[in-house]
Amino acid sequence: MTRPARILVLLLACLAAACGSKNASYYVTQKQLDHALESDLPVQLAFDETLRVDEYINAFAQDELPAPGEGEALALSMAWLQPGAAKNGRTLAQVAVKSRGATREERKVTLGLSFVLDVSGSMRSDDKLTDSLKALENAVLELPTGTWFSLVLFDDASHLAIAPVAVTAENRESIVATIRNVQPGGGTNIEEGLIGGYAQMAKFPEGIFSRLVLLTDGKSNVGVTNPRELAKLAESEYREGARISTIGLGHDVDERVLRKIAEDGSGDFYFADKAETLAKFLREELRSMLIPVARGAKLRLSAVEGARIRRVYGYENAPRDESGAIVIDIGDLDVDNWRILMVEMEGTGDAAAPLRAKLSYADAAGAARPALAAATKRGDSSEPLNRAVARNAVIFANAMALKDASRLQREGKVNEALDLITVQLANTQVAMGWDDTGAMAKEADTLAKTRLLLLRTKGVDLERASAKVEVPEDQGLWNDANKKRLLRAAFRIGEQLAPGPWGILVGVFADVYLAEDGEEGSDRALFKGTL
Repeated sequence: MTRPARILVLLLACLAAACGSKNASYYVTQKQLDHALESDLPVQLAFDETLRVDEYINAFAQDELPAPGEGEALALSMAWLQPGAAKNGRTLAQVAVKSRGATREERKVTLGLSFVLDVSGSMRSDDKLTDSLKALENAVLELPTGTWFSLVLFDDASHLAIAPVAVTAENRESIVATIRNVQPGGGTNIEEGLIGGYAQMAKFPEGIFSRLVLLTDGKSNVGVTNPRELAKLAESEYREGARISTIGLGHDVDERVLRKIAEDGSGDFYFADKAETLAKFLREELRSMLIPVARGAKLRLSAVEGARIRRVYGYENAPRDESGAIVIDIGDLDVDNWRILMVEMEGTGDAAAPLRAKLSYADAAGAARPALAAATKRGDSSEPLNRAVARNAVIFANAMALKDASRLQREGKVNEALDLITVQLANTQVAMGWDDTGAMAKEADTLAKTRLLLLRTKGVDLERASAKVEVPEDQGLWNDANKKRLLRAAFRIGEQLAPGPWGILVGVFADVYLAEDGEEGSDRALFKGTL
């Protein structure tokens, strides 16, 4: 008999900055950087394989996004980088989808957690198993009384450690004691772990919200090891009503395996770099993200006559429908979730609303909902620059720069990779002058670390280099005429070298913040001299 959908409900309020976002790409990147800086081994960046541009941005708070209205599951919004038409015929639009929060009734539903934990030999490195066990202990101690819990361990085969049980004051300590006594094993058979975990979750009482949670480094080497075959199992269980989320552990996590399992099992892939991160995730983020509010969401983007969608960053390979509209598969959305798309438009001319967006989806029960539409006019804002859109555009550009630099290094073009990261670091440091969220400072730190690693590849003495990022003083940066001229020159260099949205941003920044009263000839001369 088909099991009813079982999902995990919100237990505690989650942090606003982390709520509802798939952010594994960002945290995998941070772990790779920190591990490489601490290691004496040769540096080989892998961002071109592990970083997803559309996902990277989700690690940053998006407090400006409009929330759904009363009784609505999703909100669709559009915002423009600048209100007027771009001088070079190109501009940026941000299209966003945001889901609602949990209802009072959803917060009261009984929970069920079926954990599947990797105890293979590879989990001994980087304290992955130790961190996982500590986090599980803390999670059990904080679970509300009545929550159903099970634990399946796997190495070469699966082992039932804790059969399904409702957590009570009387058995909580014995559950924790069992977790503390877990010992590492041999190989890694993820398939057997999944089969065991799903079997235990099927024994949970009917009508509760449940989720299978797989914790592993993804290094399957026993039994079925093909990510597609493992994902077929997750997909089959999802069709029967069971959903899965995967948590990758350690700097060397095989994110391809875990991402594929989660996506086909209608869940999310997350990354935890240490015990504290994993404990926080189990306490806050996981428990706030897994109440489904929308299924099969699809976003269609189309341009009016005379305008053209040049690129949707992170979704470059998205298909088009019979009308020529670009179709983005958003998928299932849980509570407090969002998706950000950055759309580059070209040839918009005088069109007030050159971009149209239409969102179709079904509710959590599978019933089709009326489609949402957005075609916001560029002139709706009185501000010369939408800082939220500009901030997100810089993050997209940085993600693309990290991927490109990784690819260049792999091809032996270390100097080109270093030039790219150096320019984008300078661009981001400039953006720190108008960003009041702290996002640009975090991004500058990421780029500075990447630059240090590339310098080390070239044999540069790192004691003389520094990853420290100085925040520009707003008044001195934007109001001093000489600094403005230098910044304009730097922007033009960045326009030639930096990827993606930055080529559009530089012109807008220069027009809004660095406008000069005199002729542009002096600026061009300075730019030439700077080159």
